[in-house]
Amino acid sequence: MVFGSTQYSGAFTEWESHATRGGIPFRPSKFNRDMRTFELRLHRVLDLTGPATLPSLGIAPDKLLDIPWQYYLGLNEEAITHAVGRAAFECGVEAIQVPCAPLPETANLVIFRGNLHPTSSITA
Repeated sequence: MVFGSTQYSGAFTEWESHATRGGIPFRPSKFNRDMRTFELRLHRVLDLTGPATLPSLGIAPDKLLDIPWQYYLGLNEEAITHAVGRAAFECGVEAIQVPCAPLPETANLVIFRGNLHPTSSITA
């Protein structure tokens, strides 16, 4: 699985949020050193950022951003966000585009490398 953001600000904010939650000192200079840009050619992407997609799955858009998935993980239960990702993977989706929780006006992209179509590509 490859996790990224469609914008620098989303990647930066997401990384800072994960580091802070995990008690890891956040050093922006290290982030810039680890930042990579990729060109993607994908065929089957589930876009969960549109206003109609989540309600069609029975999920309120505001709830997607408020799911405390770490809490469910600690209970050995599956959060709805992980259930959607697992179902997408099992259906052969190559990637899902989701709102960035700490910066919802940007989007994150989760790529399931094992589901990539032969003509899909990820290049640096």
